[in-house]
Amino acid sequence: MSSSPPQRRETAQSLTRRRSLIQSITDRLIWWPILAGACAVWFILGSRVMHRIGPDPLAVPAGIMIATAVGVTLWRWSARDAHRETLAAGTCPRCYALVTRFEERPRPGALAHGLQGWRCENCGLEEAEPLTPPRGPS
Repeated sequence: MSSSPPQRRETAQSLTRRRSLIQSITDRLIWWPILAGACAVWFILGSRVMHRIGPDPLAVPAGIMIATAVGVTLWRWSARDAHRETLAAGTCPRCYALVTRFEERPRPGALAHGLQGWRCENCGLEEAEPLTPPRGPS
């Protein structure tokens, strides 16, 4: 009697993990040309301004410092946005497993605004941030 090979079944969690990983890689690849272009423009601008107002030997280092500062800032913004989008989608930014979202509401009359958080059972990630206070009439 021949037995058929076991069929491979993917759970919803593994499909979500794979989609999140592919989306994360794609989002990061899109940022590299933008980051390189912005750094190049700021390098040229910084070196030209320093060439005009300061000593010539400091033009290139000034351009490198400005380009590095712009590159690190853009990279951190992109990483933070990707991190928040991943959590908002319900997946862990570390291991791409499903996360549990929780909210802790403040007691009525309390000065605190409460917390919202995410917990990953797979890798142990726990993050929390303050809830946005409700807007009153202005």
